[in-house]
Amino acid sequence: MEGLQDFHYAISLAQTLYDVEIEDIEQAEEIGLVAYGLIGNHHTHLYRTTLEIDPETHSVELPCNLLFIESVTHLCREDWESTSNKYEYGNLQSRNYEDSIEAHKHRLDPLYQSGSFVKYRQEGNRLVVNKDRGPISILYHGEMLDDDGLPYLNDKEALAIAEYIAYIVLYKEARKTNNQVTMQLAQNLKMSWLFHCDAARVPMYISQNDMDAILDAQTSWNRKKYHFSYKPTL
Repeated sequence: MEGLQDFHYAISLAQTLYDVEIEDIEQAEEIGLVAYGLIGNHHTHLYRTTLEIDPETHSVELPCNLLFIESVTHLCREDWESTSNKYEYGNLQSRNYEDSIEAHKHRLDPLYQSGSFVKYRQEGNRLVVNKDRGPISILYHGEMLDDDGLPYLNDKEALAIAEYIAYIVLYKEARKTNNQVTMQLAQNLKMSWLFHCDAARVPMYISQNDMDAILDAQTSWNRKKYHFSYKPTL
């Protein structure tokens, strides 16, 4: 993927740059994921998926890369006047109106989804809905994962994680051998990791749109507005 490396690139950097011996790759992955969590970044993508509800449990299993849900809707079913004091089975004409309006919408926000909202609750890795009527569409922010199911990294994140892995390996070795030289090397790597951890939290590139939003927030006389946020959408 352009501009991003797979997670094992950080492990290779730790071996290449700091000459640490890594025999257990799975353990190195776990250490690297700790560092990744401390950095706090997520490379996300906006996903749309259609899932069938289990009629027995009224639930559906969520995608493994899901970070948080943006919306859940009934597929191709708009809200309409289904209850009415005038029509016995609801105002069916309003349903036609809503479908016609939906069909002619243009220039929609990337977060927009067709269909009526579904009432749900999230239980672990499952989504529980109130009714099991047909398929549902889920719009969610998901982490971009490599072929091993691990998060992609940019160059700054990979370097910081490599230093953290090397620091942990040398620190454990120094504890076992009581070698003060190795302990000093580990402490030096710890300081370097802390520096590059902060650096990795800064975006690799800030677009003109992002900078414009920053300047708007900085120069606005009325910086606080009801129901308005300057936080960017991830």
